[in-house]
Amino acid sequence: MTEKMEDLHDLFGKYVRIQAAIGRGSTGVVYQCLEVETGRMVALKLGNLIKEAQILQYLQRRSIPERLLLRYFLISNQVIVCEFAPMASLETCMTKNLHFPWIAEIGQCLLRALHHIHIADIIHRDVKPSNVLVFSDGSIRLSDFSLAVHASKCNECIGDFKFMSPERLRGQEYGTSADIWSLGMLLLQLVLKGTLFTTLFSTQEDDNVNEEKNFWSALEIFEDDEQGCFSAILNIISPHKHLFPLLQKSDFCHFIYTCLQLDPARRPTASDVLANSNVWPQTDKAQWAPKQRQAILAPHTPSRLKTLHLLLDTFEQFAPFVLTSTHLNNLANDCQLPVAAVRAAITDRRPKLELLAKNSYSKEICFPYICQCT
Repeated sequence: MTEKMEDLHDLFGKYVRIQAAIGRGSTGVVYQCLEVETGRMVALKLGNLIKEAQILQYLQRRSIPERLLLRYFLISNQVIVCEFAPMASLETCMTKNLHFPWIAEIGQCLLRALHHIHIADIIHRDVKPSNVLVFSDGSIRLSDFSLAVHASKCNECIGDFKFMSPERLRGQEYGTSADIWSLGMLLLQLVLKGTLFTTLFSTQEDDNVNEEKNFWSALEIFEDDEQGCFSAILNIISPHKHLFPLLQKSDFCHFIYTCLQLDPARRPTASDVLANSNVWPQTDKAQWAPKQRQAILAPHTPSRLKTLHLLLDTFEQFAPFVLTSTHLNNLANDCQLPVAAVRAAITDRRPKLELLAKNSYSKEICFPYICQCT
């Protein structure tokens, strides 16, 4: 299988690639695809996925609660199909004005996911913003288990060095506490509005330092056991501390501090932190969630309409069947648009569709192949 295939529909019969690759990794390529049967957008990963498939199948047998990890529709050694996140990942939200309750909620969700993964004796090894997918309701899912392993004497230095714990950077043995470190760095990056690593590894904004230099810089930062990583980071960013009011949230920052302990044995487990109610703000979600969702969703409105028309183009080319109300609802959900807007877009493209649907198919919308036959 290669990423240059002309059309996934020819290969699988069920899926049509509607866009170029949306992600690439060491084990495969991810495409945004259309599931023809349901009209649902999915993410389809192709590659050598044997290890990832084994981990995902193992976790599925553990019955991890929904809304913590992605839903997977197909898992095999060469193909993995899962739900598609139209809002992309936390990486795209870094520079936005994120409300503290939502950052705390992200922390809680990821801790719950890590709790279930860790009690299954699995280390994720790649907890970072680009692997935390954001959905339109503000919920998040931990994704990408391509580097995940069973927690037994791991000492492989693999992953994104910026989120690696010191023991991983040094090639020492590590366990599930390495994921807790990565979570602490992720949350600190959110608190600092995405500026953490440019501050740590670059003396000037235009200083295009290479990855090898950054790797050794990370090791140097974590060498001072007495000072501790969190204190070292705060000292580096102290001239700009006034720009980050969330650093004043003492309980939450203390939680990040405990995640970033140099000694893995001193880091809390996911269940320990979840049980500490002082870390998590007691707020009315109805007061802040709508504004936060709007801040995340607003920049994506034009692309949602573009996505809809891209999907309709795909349907007209590859789907010679009736588009049912289920397809319509899935299209609306995937594009984060009202059903009425999707129906209007279809009607605008083919003015006779609505009439034909009423006459022949009752509450269903036809596409050209059907229209030409009626």
